[in-house]
Amino acid sequence: MARLDYSKMTQCVRGHDLTLPGALVMEGPRQRCLQCRRARDQKRHLTEAQRERDNLLRKERRQRKAATHCRQGHKLAGDNLLLVTHYNNGQVERRCRICNRKRDRKRGGEPSLLECQAEMVRTRALFALDDLYERASTWWDKQAIREQRRRLEVG
Repeated sequence: MARLDYSKMTQCVRGHDLTLPGALVMEGPRQRCLQCRRARDQKRHLTEAQRERDNLLRKERRQRKAATHCRQGHKLAGDNLLLVTHYNNGQVERRCRICNRKRDRKRGGEPSLLECQAEMVRTRALFALDDLYERASTWWDKQAIREQRRRLEVG
């Protein structure tokens, strides 16, 4: 296994900037990234309770990431999936749009601009389906349009 030559690199393998003064530290005969070394040392000194808590949080995060439905049973896909980026850490959270809307209404808050635009698009689609239904000549076309309208009304 070849060793990394940190003297020619601008970033370590974890993305830390090595061009800053004091970013490298000598560890025996080779250099190491100081931030990576601090993180490794900090992990070694965690208590058992902290490790268990961190492992539980990781497990919950993985389960939420793999979830296909919200807690109320709504599907987390398509138009019902709302991706929210946290401003403090940049992580993206998947939320149910229906539950989010209910929570906002319960709090007495106004719907967001995105919610209003989505509702407007949905209303336009319903009007377009009504127009298509009027012009449909066969019963199976009308049946397909009724099915599409039902899907839009549920979502």
